Amino acid sequence: MKKYRYGIIGNGCLATHIAHYLKLEGISHICWSRSEDRSSPEEKLKSCSIILLAIKDSSITEFLLLHPNLKQKTLIHFSGALKIENVMGFHPLMTFSGNLYTKKKYRSISFIGTTEKKTFYDVFPHLKNPYYTINDDQKSLYHALCVISGNFTTILWQKVFKDFETELNLGKEVLIPYMEQIVENLKLDHKNSLTGPIKRDDKKTIKLNIKALNSKLWKKIYKLFYEVYNKELR
Repeated sequence: MKKYRYGIIGNGCLATHIAHYLKLEGISHICWSRSEDRSSPEEKLKSCSIILLAIKDSSITEFLLLHPNLKQKTLIHFSGALKIENVMGFHPLMTFSGNLYTKKKYRSISFIGTTEKKTFYDVFPHLKNPYYTINDDQKSLYHALCVISGNFTTILWQKVFKDFETELNLGKEVLIPYMEQIVENLKLDHKNSLTGPIKRDDKKTIKLNIKALNSKLWKKIYKLFYEVYNKELR
């Protein structure tokens, strides 16, 4: 049987990206998933010394209870929030879509760890990704900030794209230059990148904005962002 250093468990978005990255780097690996393999992970991955648990955060602990023999190997998870006994965690600070990335994009991804038995470079000596560590008790805060920056902004843009199309009959392409410039401003000087009525504290315009929104919930969200900016960021 051919020996592999890495075994990847899972077949979702993260597992697909990890497998593709290792392939681009010429790193041998083998994959196992419940839906695609009749053999057990212990059997298929028995030649692997390192097991990459690229499955849902909520499933990791239960999965290891069902497959305790895997604990004889070096186990890695990629959760940004969880600290799991006897499993090292290296969180990729990136959002993963259904489209695979280039080698250059994968190499730019920072991995964040805590106090682990080994470093990221011990486990992945052939990868050159930036690697940083935080304290164990900072992990929940770290992941909360990731969710705020990534998930919250995506929800806001989904709302805007939807209403531009359904309420204003404007295609999403109208918004792309605006969105790209916002990102560019944040990259260049995030502390001074805010523009518009909230930055100017233009209460008249803000009042008109809130009145125009067709949902009590979105009216509340607008008011909360205005309040948060004035109390914590101005």
